[in-house]
Formats: sequence, structure tokens, C-alpha cells
Amino acid sequence: MLLSGGHIYILGEAYAFGVIWSFALKSLSVLVLRFKEPGPREWRVPLNLKVGSVELPIGLAAITLALLSVAVINLFTKEVATIAGASFTLLVYVAFVLSERATLRRRASDHMLDHFQLLPAPDVGLAEVAVRPGNVLIPVRDPNTLAHLKWVLNHTDTEKQDIVVMTVRVLQGPDTGYMDFSSERVFRDYEQGLFTRVVSVAEREGRPVKLLVVPSSNVADAIAQAAVSLQSTEIVVGESAKFTGAQQAQVLGEAWDRIGKSGNVRARLVAYKLNGELDTFLLGPHAPPLSDEDLAIIHRLWLEAVGRFGLEVHHRDVVRAALEELERDLGGDGRERALDLIEEQVRRQPKP
Repeated sequence: MLLSGGHIYILGEAYAFGVIWSFALKSLSVLVLRFKEPGPREWRVPLNLKVGSVELPIGLAAITLALLSVAVINLFTKEVATIAGASFTLLVYVAFVLSERATLRRRASDHMLDHFQLLPAPDVGLAEVAVRPGNVLIPVRDPNTLAHLKWVLNHTDTEKQDIVVMTVRVLQGPDTGYMDFSSERVFRDYEQGLFTRVVSVAEREGRPVKLLVVPSSNVADAIAQAAVSLQSTEIVVGESAKFTGAQQAQVLGEAWDRIGKSGNVRARLVAYKLNGELDTFLLGPHAPPLSDEDLAIIHRLWLEAVGRFGLEVHHRDVVRAALEELERDLGGDGRERALDLIEEQVRRQPKP
């Protein structure tokens, strides 16, 4: 306003330049995010075409193209606004870059690490971690692979469900021991840097998290034990370069079964992939997902039983009788036949 001397025409052109380029760049950013983060959303711009595994956001692309067209026309037809707007944008950009670099240098002088107070406890429990049952447990190890943490922060209502971020301090060797841990053995520079990054991500998303470090010689056992002790209903792990989601579920499931009280706790393991896809597995005793064909077979067997015993027979009685017979076969002479029948059912399953 000072540079233009209050000239309404110049101010109007400058305002139009800022508005149209703001809308155009925001629309372009949303379009890019549709490909970089293709996960589920609350709302999408209509007109989306699915081609194989790729979704083409035609509606969003049309809006972006229209806004960019107007912006480019404005760029070449409004000389004063273009010069003023571009100069101001460049000035602000330079100011932000210099400010960011100054902040990074200041943090580097302070080692860029937050300071944490370690509260030792003999065991992991709800009271020690100060969380409610039904929480979400997020194992982390690499500060550069926290996409699964960000996903949980964006999809969890922390008013109803707590978030616990844990890391396992692996202790190995003949002198490891399991008593009288000192803070230096459990929480070193690596854990401090890792939790600094976790806190940074949580603060950016505006969600509170609880931090937990567990010493153990076995990562899977430590995660399973923590989930059972904290009565977690979900365990969310990130994509692994070594193991698929199914392999992680198998290792964690075996560790889960080694815990004495795990039969009373049911949890869901979610393996988050970088492309936004989720692999879900159930831990602990749970009802299996039955297909329509499975239900039809159970119902036919129930009708046969009703014809002889009457309506006092329930569907669960049929299932229980079949399970007990299979259990007897596995423990006796019919073991190989029972395993062959199970293998036949596995082969019938459609390949993923």
C-alpha cells in the first residue's frame, strides 16, 4: 500500500495476483498429494477414474488446470501485478530460507536433541505408563521411518484412545542381566535422538503420545509383552525391508502365545505400507472370518442335527463337535489325514 501510494488499480491487480496463484498452487499441491499419499480420505473431489491400481483424479486435475490457466493469463496480462507479486514472493521466500537455516544452526549447536527424564519401573503396566486400556502401541526403531506413526496420529482420537510409542533397547551377550538397569544402559544417544524425532512428529500433528523404552534380548517378545501388559487393542508397525506384514504377524503371534496372560487379550496388528495400504492381522484368540460358503456348510450340518435332536441344537454345537473331532485326530492316529485336510483347504484359498 505504501509503495503504490494507495492506487486502487495497482492494489487490485496485486491482490488478484496473490489470490489466483495461491488457489492454483494449493490445488496443485492437493493433486500431487493424491499420488504421493493415496491413502483413505474423508472427502474426495468427484470424478475419479480407477485404472488398475492407480486412481486418476480427473475432477481435481480439471480444477487445477483451470486455475493454472487463469494464473498464467494473469501473469502475462498484468505487468505491474506480476512484477510486484513475483518480487514480494521472492523476498518472502528468501526470508523464510534464511530463517530456517538460522534455526537449524541454532539447533545444531544444542545437538538438536530434546532432554528426557527417564522414570525407571520394574515392569510395564497401565499405571507406570499412565495410559488407559485399549490404547494403540507403536514400535519404532528408525527415526527416518516414522510414516506409520504419522498415520496413527492422523487417525486416532486421543480423547478416547491413548498412543504409546515404544522402542526396544536390545541387550545381548553373556553379561546382559535382567536386573538393576542403569539409565545409561537403557537410554542412550540413539534413543534420545529417536524420541526427539517422535516428539517432533507428534507436536506437528498436534497429538500427545506416551514414550516407552523396554530393554530386552528379543524385540518381538518385548512388543508382545508390552501390548499384553498395557492391554493394547492395536499394534501398528511400519513397512519393513526384511519382513512382509504376514511374516511380522507370524513372529509377533508366536511371541504372543509365549506370554501366559495373552489368552485374555485380543489385539489387532496393522502393518502400514508407504503407499498407504494396510495389512491387518488378529492376535490372540478371536473369531475367524467365515465366508458365506462356510456358514452354508454349518447351517446344512445343523439342519441334519435338528432332524434328530430337535431345536435344542445350536450352530455352535455343530462347530464344537467338528473341532473336538479334529483335535482328537491331530492327537492320535488320524493326525496325517487331518493335516492333509487342512492343507487341502489352504490350497483352495485364492492367492493374494
